[in-house]
Amino acid sequence: MKRFDEYLSVVLQSTAEAGFLPAWFSRVNRFGAPVFGMLAIIAVQLVLLLLSETPQLFGHFGVLVDLAVVTNVTTYLLCIASLFVMLAVEEKDATNRLLSRLLAGMSVIYIFYVFTTFEPVTMTANVLIFSAA
Repeated sequence: MKRFDEYLSVVLQSTAEAGFLPAWFSRVNRFGAPVFGMLAIIAVQLVLLLLSETPQLFGHFGVLVDLAVVTNVTTYLLCIASLFVMLAVEEKDATNRLLSRLLAGMSVIYIFYVFTTFEPVTMTANVLIFSAA
Protein backbone atom coordinates (compact mmCIF):
# COMPACT_ATOMS: atom_id res chain seq x y z
CA MET A 1 0.00 0.00 0.00
CA LYS A 2 1.38 3.39 -0.98
CA ARG A 3 1.73 6.23 1.48
CA PHE A 4 0.30 9.69 0.88
CA ASP A 5 3.79 11.07 0.16
CA GLU A 6 4.29 8.59 -2.68
CA TYR A 7 0.98 9.50 -4.29
CA LEU A 8 1.67 13.21 -3.94
CA SER A 9 5.10 12.87 -5.53
CA VAL A 10 3.55 11.12 -8.56
CA VAL A 11 0.93 13.88 -8.77
CA LEU A 12 3.73 16.45 -8.72
CA GLN A 13 5.54 14.49 -11.44
CA SER A 14 2.52 14.30 -13.75
CA THR A 15 1.69 17.96 -13.11
CA ALA A 16 5.25 18.93 -14.05
CA GLU A 17 5.05 16.80 -17.19
CA ALA A 18 1.88 18.71 -18.14
CA GLY A 19 3.83 21.95 -17.74
CA PHE A 20 2.16 23.35 -14.63
CA LEU A 21 5.17 22.92 -12.31
CA PRO A 22 8.92 23.28 -12.84
CA ALA A 23 10.46 20.48 -14.91
CA TRP A 24 12.65 19.23 -12.07
CA PHE A 25 9.54 17.72 -10.44
CA SER A 26 9.22 15.33 -13.39
CA ARG A 27 12.74 13.91 -13.09
CA VAL A 28 12.94 10.32 -11.86
CA ASN A 29 15.74 8.06 -10.69
CA ARG A 30 16.76 4.80 -12.38
CA PHE A 31 13.92 2.97 -10.59
CA GLY A 32 11.29 5.36 -11.94
CA ALA A 33 10.67 7.07 -8.61
CA PRO A 34 10.10 10.85 -8.67
CA VAL A 35 12.81 11.55 -6.10
CA PHE A 36 12.85 15.32 -6.50
CA GLY A 37 9.13 15.54 -5.81
CA MET A 38 9.53 13.39 -2.69
CA LEU A 39 12.44 15.55 -1.50
CA ALA A 40 10.35 18.68 -2.02
CA ILE A 41 7.53 17.17 0.03
CA ILE A 42 9.95 16.19 2.79
CA ALA A 43 11.43 19.70 2.81
CA VAL A 44 8.00 21.33 3.13
CA GLN A 45 7.00 18.90 5.89
CA LEU A 46 10.24 19.56 7.79
CA VAL A 47 9.72 23.31 7.61
CA LEU A 48 6.15 22.94 8.83
CA LEU A 49 7.30 20.58 11.55
CA LEU A 50 9.88 23.08 12.77
CA LEU A 51 7.36 25.92 12.66
CA SER A 52 4.68 24.07 14.59
CA GLU A 53 4.35 25.13 18.17
CA THR A 54 3.78 21.64 19.56
CA PRO A 55 6.64 20.42 21.78
CA GLN A 56 5.64 16.74 21.64
CA LEU A 57 6.18 14.30 18.79
CA PHE A 58 2.54 13.22 18.71
CA GLY A 59 1.50 16.84 18.30
CA HIS A 60 3.83 17.20 15.31
CA PHE A 61 2.32 14.08 13.78
CA GLY A 62 -1.14 15.54 14.24
CA VAL A 63 -0.11 18.75 12.47
CA LEU A 64 1.21 16.77 9.48
CA VAL A 65 -1.91 14.60 9.34
CA ASP A 66 -4.15 17.67 9.43
CA LEU A 67 -2.11 19.26 6.65
CA ALA A 68 -2.34 16.09 4.54
CA VAL A 69 -6.11 15.95 5.02
CA VAL A 70 -6.69 19.61 4.21
CA THR A 71 -4.55 19.43 1.05
CA ASN A 72 -6.49 16.37 -0.11
CA VAL A 73 -9.81 18.10 0.57
CA THR A 74 -8.61 21.19 -1.31
CA THR A 75 -7.69 19.00 -4.29
CA TYR A 76 -11.17 17.49 -4.13
CA LEU A 77 -12.64 21.00 -4.16
CA LEU A 78 -10.62 21.81 -7.30
CA CYS A 79 -11.94 18.64 -8.94
CA ILE A 80 -15.51 19.68 -8.14
CA ALA A 81 -14.83 23.09 -9.67
CA SER A 82 -13.66 21.38 -12.85
CA LEU A 83 -16.87 19.32 -12.84
CA PHE A 84 -18.89 22.52 -13.09
CA VAL A 85 -16.81 23.52 -16.12
CA MET A 86 -17.24 20.10 -17.74
CA LEU A 87 -20.98 20.22 -17.16
CA ALA A 88 -21.14 23.60 -18.88
CA VAL A 89 -19.73 22.18 -22.13
CA GLU A 90 -21.33 18.72 -21.89
CA GLU A 91 -24.38 18.18 -24.04
CA LYS A 92 -26.18 15.56 -21.94
CA ASP A 93 -29.76 15.78 -20.81
CA ALA A 94 -30.75 18.51 -18.38
CA THR A 95 -31.78 16.11 -15.60
CA ASN A 96 -28.31 14.58 -15.49
CA ARG A 97 -26.64 18.00 -15.35
CA LEU A 98 -29.01 19.23 -12.65
CA LEU A 99 -28.40 16.19 -10.46
CA SER A 100 -24.64 16.46 -10.95
CA ARG A 101 -24.67 20.15 -10.06
CA LEU A 102 -26.83 19.50 -7.01
CA LEU A 103 -24.50 16.79 -5.70
CA ALA A 104 -21.41 18.86 -6.48
CA GLY A 105 -22.96 21.84 -4.69
CA MET A 106 -23.67 19.71 -1.62
CA SER A 107 -20.06 18.51 -1.73
CA VAL A 108 -18.79 22.10 -1.82
CA ILE A 109 -20.90 22.96 1.23
CA TYR A 110 -19.50 19.94 3.06
CA ILE A 111 -15.93 20.86 2.11
CA PHE A 112 -16.35 24.36 3.50
CA TYR A 113 -17.72 22.81 6.69
CA VAL A 114 -14.61 20.60 6.86
CA PHE A 115 -12.44 23.68 6.40
CA THR A 116 -14.01 25.25 9.49
CA THR A 117 -12.82 22.33 11.65
CA PHE A 118 -9.11 22.95 11.03
CA GLU A 119 -6.83 25.23 12.95
CA PRO A 120 -6.01 28.58 11.31
CA VAL A 121 -2.34 27.58 11.06
CA THR A 122 -3.25 24.49 9.05
CA MET A 123 -5.43 26.49 6.68
CA THR A 124 -2.70 29.12 6.27
CA ALA A 125 -0.18 26.42 5.38
CA ASN A 126 -2.70 24.99 2.89
CA VAL A 127 -3.10 28.37 1.20
CA LEU A 128 0.69 28.76 1.02
CA ILE A 129 1.12 25.30 -0.51
CA PHE A 130 -1.50 25.83 -3.18
CA SER A 131 -0.45 29.38 -3.97
CA ALA A 132 3.16 28.23 -4.47
CA ALA A 133 2.03 25.61 -6.98
